[in-house]
Amino acid sequence: MGTMMGSNLLRSSDTLIIGFMLSARDLASYSIPLKLIEVIEILLRSFAASAMPIMSKFRTPDKKLELRAIFYRYTGLLSFILLPFIFGSILFADSLVVLLGGAQYAESAHVLRILAVYAAFLPLDRFSGITLDIIGKPYLNFIKVLLMLIVNISGDIIAIHYFGTIGSIAAVSILTFLTGVIFGNYFLKKYLNHTIKETLTTGFNTLMDMARSVKDRFKLMRIGNSAS
Repeated sequence: MGTMMGSNLLRSSDTLIIGFMLSARDLASYSIPLKLIEVIEILLRSFAASAMPIMSKFRTPDKKLELRAIFYRYTGLLSFILLPFIFGSILFADSLVVLLGGAQYAESAHVLRILAVYAAFLPLDRFSGITLDIIGKPYLNFIKVLLMLIVNISGDIIAIHYFGTIGSIAAVSILTFLTGVIFGNYFLKKYLNHTIKETLTTGFNTLMDMARSVKDRFKLMRIGNSAS
């Protein structure tokens, strides 16, 4: 319950602080790129919802290796699946912002680019928290979310005080989720003994296996069509 409440507050803390300390236009300019990043978060939540029942089957210490393998596969694969969305958000930020909010908000494209950078940390952050819950350490996940909330709120206030721009607030989000990745994976490593390098390697290999499987299916379909 505490983790859920903290996560909801973390998602809305930027807009609440901007609305309180800056102008309504700043709030609108920040909300538009934030809505585009939510598309990535929807995909992430879908993966997480699919992974949790599978990972829960291996929550006991005697199945630690199986849990680590699943953690590697889901976290690494999702990290690579999100890359096209992240690079697309960076490369086409101007067009995406104008398409959603209109030409008057074109200047918020740089905010989308900054937020896209923090989106790259989302799989490692989310799955480290999920796995901490699964292995019976939800209090560590709660502390992780609470720490991220503290970093985000204090960072936003400092950014507004010294810079007064929504771009600086977006930059704080990178620090916030990097904090979550470091904290979550530090404590998870004591149980799983995993590495981020192996996570990404496994994700890449899984993606290549999927690509080869799709290629083989198309090849078989072409052979079948030729034979008929």
